[in-house]
Amino acid sequence: MHARAIRLSVFALALTSCTRAGNDRVVHSVLPSASGVRDGATVTFRGVEVGRVERVTFDSSGVRLAIRIVRADMPLRAQDRVAVRSMGRFGDAQVEIEPGPLSAPPAGEGATLPAAPPDTLAGLRAEVVTAILGAGLEQLHDSSHHASRPAAAPPVHSRP
Repeated sequence: MHARAIRLSVFALALTSCTRAGNDRVVHSVLPSASGVRDGATVTFRGVEVGRVERVTFDSSGVRLAIRIVRADMPLRAQDRVAVRSMGRFGDAQVEIEPGPLSAPPAGEGATLPAAPPDTLAGLRAEVVTAILGAGLEQLHDSSHHASRPAAAPPVHSRP
């Protein structure tokens, strides 16, 4: 009985592996730059993790990403665009697939997706965050500086 349970488990695992591998798709994108992107970086679509960057290589016109999509239910279309986004102030870069028009044909295995237009407000946002963090740290420093001063002794009044 135990041997049969093991055989069934192995069969189920093999079936699951084959099914999942059959749903994987690899697509590509060539970006002008891919600051912070490395092999294994997260790929998202509409905020949901859908895959990983399999390979980052140089191309004659920029940086070529090989992206493995592991979600079979992701509606990948030929005009979906690829962008690089920061995952926070000190985090790694993340690749985001932005939805294109619904009328675009599906993107098949090996398709090359276009790059999203550059985020022209990224620099401004970084400056605003830096300014806010700087002001907050300065305020924190000032409040801790005042708190660390010894309290003034109450005035002593002498009685005649």
